[in-house]
Amino acid sequence: MKKFLLLFLSFLAMIAQVRAASVSFSKIYQGTGTGYKISSSKIDITTPTPGTTIKFTSANPADVLFSGNDVAGQLTFTNGGSYYVYNGIISRDVGNPANACYFCETTALGNNTETGVAFLIILPGYESSYTNNSSVNTNSSPMYSDLNTIQANQQTNVAPVITSNSGGATASVSI
Repeated sequence: MKKFLLLFLSFLAMIAQVRAASVSFSKIYQGTGTGYKISSSKIDITTPTPGTTIKFTSANPADVLFSGNDVAGQLTFTNGGSYYVYNGIISRDVGNPANACYFCETTALGNNTETGVAFLIILPGYESSYTNNSSVNTNSSPMYSDLNTIQANQQTNVAPVITSNSGGATASVSI
């Protein structure tokens, strides 16, 4: 029994991995034109960017929660079989309460050198709040709290299920 307990605890230690803070979205718009800055107060949008599995993940894999006024990370999505990765910063929110966030692409993960490309990321539940061919104002309110709330609502961490094999010395673990 002691061996089983030791084996079980070792297994749990191996599967307990720190995961970077991340949130999923279902709708994004890429800003028209170029010249967007981290602190741009407006983004012009046309039609939603086609994409699935839209996700924003914090730049630091050790961060299990988002923090700070400017949240560095990666915006990723799949479109037509291609996988897209944009390094950048979520620096501004839209609406009161926040219903979208402003993401500005940077030249490298975690830095502040803009490429001029920006996205409007629509928060879950507000997908119908934006219309095509519009100009959207942003404000400088930090987004980390809203991102953490979304992340908490989306987490589906389920504890492993351990099943004894007829009381013997072996067991199966389902994650």
